[in-house]
Amino acid sequence: MTWLLSRRTLIAAGFALAASPGLAQFGRVTQARLRLIKGGIEPDGTRVAGIHITLQPGWKTYWRHPGDSGIPPGFDWKRSENLKSAEVSFPAPERVRDGAGEILVYRREVVLPVRAVPIDPTRPIVLRLDMTLGLCEQICIPAELQGEIVHDGRSTPADVTMILQSLVRVPRIVPAGTAVTQWRTTGGGPARTVDFATTLPLGVLHAVVEGPESWQIPLPVRIATLADGADHWRIERLRLGPANDAYGAVRVTVFGRNGSVEELRRLDG
Repeated sequence: MTWLLSRRTLIAAGFALAASPGLAQFGRVTQARLRLIKGGIEPDGTRVAGIHITLQPGWKTYWRHPGDSGIPPGFDWKRSENLKSAEVSFPAPERVRDGAGEILVYRREVVLPVRAVPIDPTRPIVLRLDMTLGLCEQICIPAELQGEIVHDGRSTPADVTMILQSLVRVPRIVPAGTAVTQWRTTGGGPARTVDFATTLPLGVLHAVVEGPESWQIPLPVRIATLADGADHWRIERLRLGPANDAYGAVRVTVFGRNGSVEELRRLDG
């Protein structure tokens, strides 16, 4: 891969390109295609939809946290009609190694489920999406994809099936302590080392810790498997933001062989 920069550096570099005459941060590409698909309608009128992305062989795109390098996806719905809010969910990604470290990606295709809340539940929603994302093979490129549908509640069995299959792979939110135990932080000032253990039925594949945008959180490294079968993970050189707020909330996602879960907790709490 040619991106050997941090997420924050990449985003800053993208804005610099956008400000340069004759250059654009994101461009049209042929390596990926996007289409919006329709699911059903919930009792309160919320529409279920999906962002279906297909990638050419050998290409990949990033999860919401790209890992050691990469650009997270962005979603702009402002051109939509009768849309109050849209919430995008992310199925479990693969964790793979490349020249910049380890990254969290999708390959071949992925469906990102969407819950679209209407302003007026009695009317259809016109969903118009402008999506920015990173695409990688041997090189990496920032890209922009667009999609549009009129969601009136009618859908095809094939599209509904794809959304349901994707929803099964979205991590479930569980109470703190369900899958993550022995949470301990050491160090002072803006730097921290975090140790924790994870357990899930049928085993844990990998884990991710996310915090405020200003924090720099490397991917956890599996240190050992403990006597009770739990996996021991460590994050070194976790750096807090300008406020050095060690009590900020973090989200811990544990990816298992038979499903994934998310827990919310305080870094030092």
